[in-house]
Amino acid sequence: DSNYSSVAEMVFILNRMMNVNYDPLLATLNLMGMATDTGFFKYSNVSADLFRKVADLIELGADLNFIARTILENKKVEQLRLFSHVLNQMKFRANNRLVYSIVRFEDFERYSCTEEDSSGFVNELRSIRGVEVAILFVEYPKGRIHASMRSKSYYDLTKVASEFNGGGHPRAAGATFDDENMEQVVKKVVGRIERDLTN
Repeated sequence: DSNYSSVAEMVFILNRMMNVNYDPLLATLNLMGMATDTGFFKYSNVSADLFRKVADLIELGADLNFIARTILENKKVEQLRLFSHVLNQMKFRANNRLVYSIVRFEDFERYSCTEEDSSGFVNELRSIRGVEVAILFVEYPKGRIHASMRSKSYYDLTKVASEFNGGGHPRAAGATFDDENMEQVVKKVVGRIERDLTN
């Protein structure tokens, strides 16, 4: 339901309707879901009603400081080295409104990382001044490539993602490609979004 910020927010509503007894651990985990799905309350899916639920969870014992330390201040050195590689691979299009980068499967081995270590990188690319759309192409085993897409303020990614049999939200979407090489995928996805941003 797009009226809510996250599945975690809907879980909270359902749990309250069913009179689930919250202890500090459950409250913390529920709040962690809300925090991560809203970019720590930065995205457009944040509402006053969500903050009321956050306040309820904190009153139930949720530890927001623990969540921030665990998610935001817990990066591995190897992960930062992989991110440095991602920054070195960045390419800009559409008068710098589109940025993309690539992580190949061997890069994970080279930097002793897992695919999960790259999950927040696309959000960092989107944070660059002047960028509207950021894309991170990640190569997985057996010829699978995933394009994670983020937009900042006005570009709706849902249409593009659906064209490539993907899905998501207006500001966060993705698509997975099987049996295609990286160059083909990059050309298709970047070309499609670049046309929109330059017209």
